[in-house]
Parts: sequence; structure tokens; C-alpha cells
Amino acid sequence: MLSNFGGDLLSQIVMEGAPGQGKSTIVQYLCQVQRIRWLNKVSDFEKLPDAHKTSPLRLPIKVDLRDFSTWISGVNPFIPNEVISTPAVNRSLEGFLAFLIGYQSGGIDFDVNDLLEVSKLAPLFIVLDGLDEVAEIPRRRDIVMLVTKAAPRLRENCHGLKILITSRPSNFENSPGFDQNHYPILQLGSVTKAQIFKYAERWMIARNFNWREKLDLTKTLETKLDEPHIRDLARNPMQLAILLSLVHTEGPALPDKRTSLYYYYVDRFFSREAGKTAVVSQYLDLLKDIHGYVAWVLHSSAENIRGRKKIANGGKIALSDLKILLKEYLEREQQDTKIIDDIFQAMMTRVFMLVSRVEGTYQFEVQPLQEYFAARFLYDTASYSPPGLESSGTKPDRFDAIARNFYWLNVVRFFCGCFGKGELLDLADRVRELTRDPVIGRTHHPAMLAAMLLADSVFSQSPRAINEISAVLAEAETLRYLCPSRSRHRSDLSVQIPARSGGNTIVSSIFEHLISGTARWDTFINFIVFLQNNLSPQETIEWWLGDAKARLLHNKARWLRIGSALECIEHAPVHSLVENLSGDMEKGMLSLLVSHQRFDFFSGDVEMSDKMGGYILNCQVRYNQWKCAYPSFLLLPFLEVSGSINFDYSWNQREAFSAALSDFSKMESITQLCNEYGQDSFASKAWKFSEIVHRTLSGPTELPLVKIETWENLLDDAREIFGDRVALLDCAMALSEAKRGRRGRYKFMELLDLSFPIVERIRYARSQSRNAAWWKLQHGQIQRKEDALLFHFAFWLSISEDILEEMAEILADSLDSLEDFEWIALKSKFEYLVYHSVDVPKDWDHPLLPAMCSSLRLGFMASIKFPLKYAGSFSLLVFNNSAPIKREFAEFQQVYALMAAINQKISWEKALKIVRDTYNCDATFSIIRITGNGARASLPDHVIEEVVANPDAYPALLWNEAVAHITGQARKAIKPVAYTAEKEGWFVSRRR
Repeated sequence: MLSNFGGDLLSQIVMEGAPGQGKSTIVQYLCQVQRIRWLNKVSDFEKLPDAHKTSPLRLPIKVDLRDFSTWISGVNPFIPNEVISTPAVNRSLEGFLAFLIGYQSGGIDFDVNDLLEVSKLAPLFIVLDGLDEVAEIPRRRDIVMLVTKAAPRLRENCHGLKILITSRPSNFENSPGFDQNHYPILQLGSVTKAQIFKYAERWMIARNFNWREKLDLTKTLETKLDEPHIRDLARNPMQLAILLSLVHTEGPALPDKRTSLYYYYVDRFFSREAGKTAVVSQYLDLLKDIHGYVAWVLHSSAENIRGRKKIANGGKIALSDLKILLKEYLEREQQDTKIIDDIFQAMMTRVFMLVSRVEGTYQFEVQPLQEYFAARFLYDTASYSPPGLESSGTKPDRFDAIARNFYWLNVVRFFCGCFGKGELLDLADRVRELTRDPVIGRTHHPAMLAAMLLADSVFSQSPRAINEISAVLAEAETLRYLCPSRSRHRSDLSVQIPARSGGNTIVSSIFEHLISGTARWDTFINFIVFLQNNLSPQETIEWWLGDAKARLLHNKARWLRIGSALECIEHAPVHSLVENLSGDMEKGMLSLLVSHQRFDFFSGDVEMSDKMGGYILNCQVRYNQWKCAYPSFLLLPFLEVSGSINFDYSWNQREAFSAALSDFSKMESITQLCNEYGQDSFASKAWKFSEIVHRTLSGPTELPLVKIETWENLLDDAREIFGDRVALLDCAMALSEAKRGRRGRYKFMELLDLSFPIVERIRYARSQSRNAAWWKLQHGQIQRKEDALLFHFAFWLSISEDILEEMAEILADSLDSLEDFEWIALKSKFEYLVYHSVDVPKDWDHPLLPAMCSSLRLGFMASIKFPLKYAGSFSLLVFNNSAPIKREFAEFQQVYALMAAINQKISWEKALKIVRDTYNCDATFSIIRITGNGARASLPDHVIEEVVANPDAYPALLWNEAVAHITGQARKAIKPVAYTAEKEGWFVSRRR
């Protein structure tokens, strides 16, 4: 964010992180780096890393989105109860930025015009902090809309603009969020073990520890981090800071619960202050209670209650209101109100968990502390309700209220962490009932909450409660909610449940689903993601090579598929693979071995080696890693880099290629390979090409990897060795789209003229997009099947609609004559348009060309090339065809069936049947065109009920979309917690 890394792609992003993960700290640092340079703070500047000293200079503007929300509602966020004069129609992000600058600069006149003038002179860096802390969903939606509209307006004047929004990951569907197509999400990961010790070292230096203290703390920390529950607590930066403080004061005696960690920290903090100040010592317990009460008021006030005046706005409370609040609390608790000044002074000067960031207002320093104190207050003030003296506001009552409210999720986690051993079984019953609730039980919320409570070690004192909750989560129906589809418009929380807290029960259940083969492909992937979050790589490999291998002796294909998804294949000893995979193997199994670079499996087997090479060169496998123990290694990274969809921005791929190049060393001579495998074998050819690559790029001139000519020349070398293969043609297509600089253009060139470089021929073909005569001439010169494939690759990359219509009959025959693997390669090259385009056809009744009606391949290619014109009518043609679903067109049919139903072109009953049939053909992911990137599908109620009731019959993404609609309905029915508390009289004193 300080550099220009990522270019336009990262010019506006959303940064997500869990509570206490460091979102606000990071953005504060980013702003301070800019501020130090603008104000020429020499001493601070010297402390910056070198890379940050020279990064592009931008003017930082940091916005608390709670303030923006308050301003949108018509209230001045900085002066309590003052109504702003800006008309509602003129409230925009630019307007608030100008308002913020004017206020923070002492009240100078500064309007939107001034902001735009400044942005022309200095690129702006706008930080919008805390989207998740805006409690009201409609207001959060307003913020997303206003920011989305403002960004392109600001960018017209400010070309170097960067926008960074921070938020917690959304733990429920339908939460307003930014379109990921334009606002990519960057997630803050867990703190690694190496980072923990690096942080600890700096933490000790900042506190001037002597060498003995450093040694003791480091030893204790090393010992405690071997315990899984402590290691889980340390994953979070804020919790790590608290943990270090406790290690220093308590030594090895550390809590194993998240809530206990905060409790001990707060207790030690207050005790320390009590030792310094008589007032704090005298009123220690009262000060803790007051913090809880203030936290409750601030948190509950964030939810809007119609007809009720807000005491606090945006998590802040005015000084005058805070004093009134303290007085009310003292009176209610029958404390002497004369001590209010002493109490207030102690809170403001010694107990600094309440801070004043805006003059005249106070708030908790960080959100998790507010949530902890609010939870503690709710727990400590809960009513006791014995038989005959029944009372509302008990702990179960309060759990039921806050556990159903999404905004209170983190408070619920702290609240449940306060429960003692005798209360845990009842709490487990409440959690279990929540998963079976007829409304909220059909959302992800109860399963995610139950998993978080297990992860927080809430039930650690009651193995029976752990078993009950984990058994519920391990059920097939609940697992679906626990492992939701990873749709692109939201970020699912990665819940990590320790084995001793029930994680082993859930993991074992998922293992059974994988081995039995009951999980469909998309659900299978969701299960895999959960396992990767909850098991170490070593644990995963041990299971795969142990229990899974033993139980799948007669289904080796499934065993290999599981190993591929779990990324175990590349780490397995070769002898384990050979032992379990001896004998004939189907093509899919060989492809999995190739895709994970296990070429050592094929070593010495010429027939198998050549078969593998054919898969690679015909684009019948994908490869993601380049390290391998087989002499093809420079071929694979070459194909990966030169075949990149966007060569001009494939910097990371080229850096990896450079690393592979530097590691290259002769394993065997070409002569030995030729003798063993034969000169025409794939192994010999691959090694020969690798030597050419090595010699070209490692010679004295060291041709830079950025030069397109380097890759074009190597591609010609590869074609001379391997012939015209699909993978090489794929590379030629990609290279033809790269920027080529100033080079001469040929006056005339033919596509199939071998005397010209292939990339130049494709470039020339692209310039003939409207020349029907030239394309007909090229088609007439096709003699080999390789010529036909080259023609179609170039044609569909280049042509206009009129050329397509003029040549339709010729194209239909030519496409239908392609071999299946050639057709799949052509289709795969262009069908990414199906997955990423969200355009709905403009004309569902546009007349199709006769050739499109007779050739499904032509109709498909025309539909993905010109979707607005042909996709609608072609899809309806296919839907009305009674022929069985073809696997190759299943994804296309699935997504357009839903589009057609949404646009009332076919009935929902017919659309759902097509979805079920295509799902049986493994079509699962193109639905993201409708459900992803902030788009919402308009599903009728009866469709929602059908999909939710039959989850195994429909793609997980569609099921997730139906659950999102149910979540939206459930959220509308949720009452603000403060409303429930007032209605049920939680805090009304009762005497009988």
C-alpha cells in the first residue's frame, strides 16, 4: 500500500482481519509514514525501513467510518447532538472528507472544491477504518454505496489515489460489502511462530528488560507455545501482547481461555494502578463495574432503536453524557454520588481504557476491550431466578438475546467464556438449540458461533459439553454450515478448533465423508479447506498415507484425488506412491501425478514418460509447482510464464522462473537420456529444450526476462523440438497479446506460413478482425489438424460479429471436425469469459444462425465470444433440446438456466431441473457469476425453500445463496439487544 505494487489492481482494497488482528494499527502506521515525510520529522524518518523512506508520497486522510455513519445520519460526530447543515442529498464521501479536514484544522473554511484542488497537487491516501463497527446494516450499506460512487469521481482529479477500507471478516451472509472485482480483499493472517518471537524480542526491548528477564520470558514462551491452546491464543497480535504481559507477571501459570486471558490482563492492569493511586485502590471493584456499564451502553447504543434518543454515537460518548451516565449508575447502585468527581478523575487519568480521541468525547481504546467489558457486565449483573421467584434477565435469557444478534458475536464469545463449570452443560444445550432454531438455525451463524466457542476453549472444564457440541457440528447437515462455500463476494471466517476442544471429532467426520465419497466436488473442496485450517501438513500426510491409504486400497483414484486436494502428493515418498499405484492407471490419476510434478514416479518407464509428456503438451493437465526431480523442469515454468493470461504483469511468475533457472544443473547428459529413452522420447526432448533455455538465459549477455523477444525465440525453439502442440499454441496466443514495443510491421502475412514466427502471424491475424476475405483464404489453406487448431485459436481471439456471421457454415464444419482434446483445449482457452463475465444477455430472442442450431460447438463459441447477442437465444435452444446434458457444456447451461429463470424466460421448475442435471455432471462454480462479487440473485421464496431443503441436489454456491436470503430475513426479525433488555426489565431491581 505504500508502494506501487500491484498497480491499479491494489489502488483500492479492503483489508480484513479478526478482532485484535491489527487492522487499525497497520493503517495508522501507513498514515504515519506519510505524515513523517510531509512534516519532515527527521528523527522519526530515520527509524523507517529503507523501502518506506522512498515510497511514493501521498497525503493521508484517515476516517473512522463510525464518524462517517453519524455524519450521514445528519449529526456532527465531533460535537454531541449538533445537527449538520449539509442537505441529505449532498452527503457524500468527498463532503465528509472536506468536513473532517475543516474541523480538524481548527474550523477553517474547506469545501469539496478545495479537496479536489488539493488532490490534483498531491495523490490522496484515504483510509476508511472500521466498516464492521457500523452496527446498523442500512447505514453500512449507505457507506458502501457512497464510497463506491465517490472513488471514480475522485480518481478523475487524483490519478495516484489509494483507498484502503478495514473490516472484520463477515460472519454472516448478505452483509453489505464492496464488489471484489473492484475492491480486492487482503486478509491478515495469523501470527507465525517466528513472528511471535520477533515481536516478543521487540516487546522486551521496549520495556527495558535486562538479560535475565529476557531469558526467563523467552524460555517460558517457548515452553507454552508447545501447548496447542496457548499457541492458538498467540495467533492474534492483541492477544499476543496480553499473553506476553501475563507471561512476564505470572510465569508459566497462564489461562487457557480467550476470555480468561482478557480477565487476567484487566485484573492485573487495575491491580497495578491500585498500587499507585489511593482512589483506584479504594474504588477498584466499582471502577471495573463502571467500565462494564459504559461498555454496555456504548455497544447497545450502536444499534438504532426507533423513538429512543441515542446516548452515544459511533462508539463515542460526550463528556457531559458520560458524567450523567456515571451519576445514574451510582444512584442505581445506591453509591454515594459525591464520589463522582473522584471516580471520573481516576478513570480519565489512571484507568486509560477509556480514551479521548476527539475533544469532548470518550471511547474505548480498542473495540475488543469494549466487547469484553460489555460481556462481563451482562454476565455479572444477570438475575437469579429460583422457583417461585422467577425473574427475567438471567444468563440464559441474555445468551438467547445476544447469541441471535450478529452484531454481538464477539460479545457472545466473551460472555460464554465467563461461564463456570456448573453452567457449561446448560450453555451447551442452548448452543445446540440455536443450531436447531427454525429461523436462525438455517443460517451459518449458529454453527460458526458453536465452532468459535469450541475454539475459545469455553467448554474446556466439561468434556461432556465438548462432546455434545462437537457431535452436533460433525453432523452432515451442520458441517455444510460450518464449511460454507468460499464465494468471492465475502470472506468466510477460518475457524481453527483445537483437537482437545472437539476438533478431532469434526475432523474425523470429514475424513469419513472423504473416504466414503459422499461429498460432491464443491462440498469436497470446502471440507478440504476446513482440514487445511485445522491440521498441520504433517498430520494431513500421516492420515493420507496411513488410514486413508489402508481403507482405499480398492479405490486408488479417490485416494489420489484426496491427496491432490490436501496437497499431500508432492510430499509423499516416491516408494509410497509406487507401492499403492502399481498396475494400470486411468488417465485422471496420471494427470494428478503430473499436476503435482511427481515425475520421479515415471522415471525409467519410457511408455509412461511419453504418455505424461503428451498430457503436458496437449494441455490435458495443469501444473502449479515447478520443483521436480525429472529433466523437464525448465519446460514447465516456460509454459507457465509464456502462457500467462497477462504476460506484461506476470512478474512473480518470471521471478520464480529465474529461481528455477538458477537451480538448474545437469542431472544426466543428453547422450545418456537418448540411449535410455530414445532420441524421440519426451524425456530427451524436454531435456534438450531445457538446455537451450539455460544457455539462452544464462549466457554472458543474460537477456532480461522482461524482453518479449526472448520468449518468442524460445517458443520457436520449443516448436522445432516438440512440433505444433496445443500447449505451445496456447503460449503463442498469450505472447501475441503482450506489449511488443517499436517493431516493424509486415505488409501482408498468412497465418499458416511457417516462414514467419508464429507469434507474429497471430499478431497479424488480430489486425485482420474485419477482413473476411483474408480469413476465408486462411481457412482454405488448412491441411493439417494443427493448422485447424491454430486457425481457431487466432480466429476466436480476433474476429468481429460480421465475420462470424459470414463464415458460420464453414466454421461449424471445422469446429465439429476437431478432435475432442483439441476442442477442449480451444474451449478452455476462451471459457474463462463464462466464469468471470456478469453480463446478462440483452436479447434472449435474437435469431440464431442456422449453423449455430446444428453445431453446438459453434453456438457455444459464439455465445462466449458475444454473450450479449447470442448467449440468451442459444441457451434457450439448448434448454429446449431433449438430448442428455453434455458435460462439456454443463457449466454454461447451469448459469444461463438461472439467468433465464431470473429474467422470466423459463420457469423456475425447468431451471432447477437443469441445475440438478448439470450438477450431476460436476458443474458447480460458474454460478458465481450470479452469486458472487456483490451480485445478488433474485430467488423466489419457493426456490429458496427447495434448494435449502435439498442441499445435496444443488451446487454449494446456490445453496449458500439461498441461505443468504434466509439470513437476510432472519436479520430483519432480530430485535436490538437494548430493546429486549428494556422490554424484559433486565436491569430493574426486584425485591420480594
